Amino acid sequence: MVKIVVRKERDIVLAYLKGLGFDKDFDPATFLAEHPELNGQEEDLPQLLDSLVYAAAAKVLPPELSRSKATALYKALYAELDGAAQWGTAPLSAGYDNAQYREAVRSRLFKAVPECCFSEMPRQVLEPFKPSWAHKLKSFLKICGEKKHD
Repeated sequence: MVKIVVRKERDIVLAYLKGLGFDKDFDPATFLAEHPELNGQEEDLPQLLDSLVYAAAAKVLPPELSRSKATALYKALYAELDGAAQWGTAPLSAGYDNAQYREAVRSRLFKAVPECCFSEMPRQVLEPFKPSWAHKLKSFLKICGEKKHD
């Protein structure tokens, strides 16, 4: 059985950023230094990281998306654009504004699936099967053509 031990926020941040496309050699110490609100928050750290991603997503994605959809869409676009290699963690900063980054994300933007809408389907009348003469003939020939195996 495999046992995973998370020792501190550094490991959590590294695991989260690997999901965004950063490699395992990335040092999260600079990221934690840029975001001091993350220090000492091991229990709430994934939610805090999601809020940073949502803040970055709100700058470039359409406002009609819900928080969870915008966060997930931004993560997918960031990974698809290889944002870790191109921009690093800079887009997750509050004051980041780069026209090239904004245009790259918006150019790859795809529409999220709309919310499900359930409605009642009207009842349908089921008609009994009425075989045609051709169907009856085919069935008759099939029965007559069966060979009995002893």
